[in-house]
Amino acid sequence: GAGERLAAVAERRDAARVALDAAAAALALAQAAFELADRDDTHLRDLFDHTQLRQRRTRVAEADRLIADGEAFLAACRVDDVLMRRIEAAAEESAEARGRREAGAMRVRVTAEAEVRLEFEGATHDLAAGEVADLAPPPGAGMRIPGVARIEFGDPLARDPASDDPGAALAALLREAGVGADPEGVATARDLLRRRGEEEARVHAARGSRAADLDDLTPDEMDGKITRADERITTYREARSADVPLPVDREATKRVRAEAESAAAAAREVVERTRGDHDAAEAVLRNADMEQAGRSERTTLVEERVAAARLVLEAARAETSDEGIERAADEASCAAGEARAVAQAAATASGQADAVSVTARLGNARKALSRLDAERGDARVAIATLEATVERDGDLGLAGRVSSTEAAVEHARTDLAAADRRARAVALLHEVVMRHRDEAHRAYVAPYRAEVERLARGVFGPGISVDVAHEDLGIISRTLNGRTLRLADLSGGAREQLAIIGRLAAAGIAAGTDGGDGAVPVIMDDVLGFTDASRLEGLGAALVAAGERTQVIVLTCAPERYAAIGSATTVRMEPRGR
Repeated sequence: GAGERLAAVAERRDAARVALDAAAAALALAQAAFELADRDDTHLRDLFDHTQLRQRRTRVAEADRLIADGEAFLAACRVDDVLMRRIEAAAEESAEARGRREAGAMRVRVTAEAEVRLEFEGATHDLAAGEVADLAPPPGAGMRIPGVARIEFGDPLARDPASDDPGAALAALLREAGVGADPEGVATARDLLRRRGEEEARVHAARGSRAADLDDLTPDEMDGKITRADERITTYREARSADVPLPVDREATKRVRAEAESAAAAAREVVERTRGDHDAAEAVLRNADMEQAGRSERTTLVEERVAAARLVLEAARAETSDEGIERAADEASCAAGEARAVAQAAATASGQADAVSVTARLGNARKALSRLDAERGDARVAIATLEATVERDGDLGLAGRVSSTEAAVEHARTDLAAADRRARAVALLHEVVMRHRDEAHRAYVAPYRAEVERLARGVFGPGISVDVAHEDLGIISRTLNGRTLRLADLSGGAREQLAIIGRLAAAGIAAGTDGGDGAVPVIMDDVLGFTDASRLEGLGAALVAAGERTQVIVLTCAPERYAAIGSATTVRMEPRGR
């Protein structure tokens, strides 16, 4: 019956409600897991950035130490290129003076004709017959043959007084350099000059590394960022529940996040589907309730009509008894007999009347009766149609139609809300992706600019710097010796050189510090066509430096243009058939 159908619909509605609640709970869990994975990803990114900051801060401190030590040594070191040239010149003059003195010194050769003893400069020489002694007496020295003779030697050369001490000037310069005036003084000065160059290069490199690590920050600002990152990391670890373990790295977090996002999307679809089932069952139940209410109203109306008919019947019985009704029926039967007799008489009389006129009237009456019967039939059909329509509309009910329409409107609103949520999610995803892409591009700017400037110094000189766009890492302008020009204002050769250096720098960053799996080859086809000879050597050195970390392949029909590449391997390609 209708009650059973109504109970079945209500049972379906309740089951849909239970399924909807379960789907909503699953969606809440999946959404919570996604949000936790998203927060974990942010936390691990903070950890990575914090580690990078600490490493950069350590390198900055080390660079400060190297700069301080180098500057202290440079401040104490007295040897520079000018002083070293003077020391080298003085050393050469001293050596030449000693050579001249030794060349001009007296030599004495004594050949003994018989056994003899010589005393020379405090030493005794016993010579046998025929033995020779080769002596170099200093000025004013003498030689004695005991019991025979004494021989004295004069100065063979008239020397310049300034040449008496050829090492005096050298010793003075070595004292000026802060090194001892011993025979090793010149070598010590050379070592100091070499170390000076090394310290200057080390200080220059440390300053460049320090500037790259600071990246427009001051050490205090970097310390502040590290402190804030420490606080964020500590706060998150303390607040995060230990029920779910923290992923080991960002890759694991991304996997968990993707799985949670998929689960949330699936749960969202289940929620939408079960909500639709629930709403449909709710609408059917409302329609059934309204139909039941309509049937109850019609039943009540029929019962009221029956009750009214019973009242009329009882009133009629109160006015006339059953016996009176039977007498009235007998009287009516007698009246009918009399009426039939009258009719028979009338028929007899009509037979005696004008047959033509009576026949005409009879035919007209029959036609009128047929027309009225037809009209009565049409009216009955119309009444039946209207009753069927009323019955159908009464069964369906206008309220049912309104309820169905309201359910359709609710479904449309639900679909619109879901589409709006999806649109907002897509817009948020696009905004987050674009923001992180810009952040990633900005993170590449500093190392990329430092690598470009490092390679460009060998081509343009130490006074070069470049400005790089973070959107596409394109070189915007070049500053050389304090003069800045936009890339479009540079010569064709300069633009070509910067383009090559930019590609080499990008490949070097991709390869890392020691090449490896990240290394990518750089292939260039007949470049350096606009580069003059004075820059070819510097670009050759840049290509060699880039080739230490990645493979550089140059295709050309003019190999002499690349003669400055010292470590190049040339492969000649012959035409086919040769």
